[in-house]
Amino acid sequence: MGVSIFDEILPFRNCNIIDDNPVDQPIFIASAQDRAARVDLVIFASTDVIDHNVQLSLQVGGTVAIIGTVVVPAGAGYVGVPSVEAIAHLPLAAQGGVLVMAGDFLYAQTLEAVTATKQLTMVMLGGYLA
Repeated sequence: MGVSIFDEILPFRNCNIIDDNPVDQPIFIASAQDRAARVDLVIFASTDVIDHNVQLSLQVGGTVAIIGTVVVPAGAGYVGVPSVEAIAHLPLAAQGGVLVMAGDFLYAQTLEAVTATKQLTMVMLGGYLA
């Protein structure tokens, strides 16, 4: 998979989920003026001492659909524990990524509270479709 199909690469997006109250975090928003985009990678790392189930959902119009859940192990991306690439674990991985149309939102939510002073970090990569 290369980036040659993209007219423009998405702006680098990094999000730290450090709240001890789990809530949906928008990780990509395609505004009404934007073109469709494809999110190819969503990579999670964690400094927490517990595993986290992270749910990804897609909001299309007023409807939110859960597209999958991935487990981010304690210490993922640190101390010899590999980070987790979420898109590859989703049922739609065969499509190469998550298509986000103009006006749609892609969300991530940890189902467990993040331990105080710890964080769950997400990095997203993709591009706008030509």
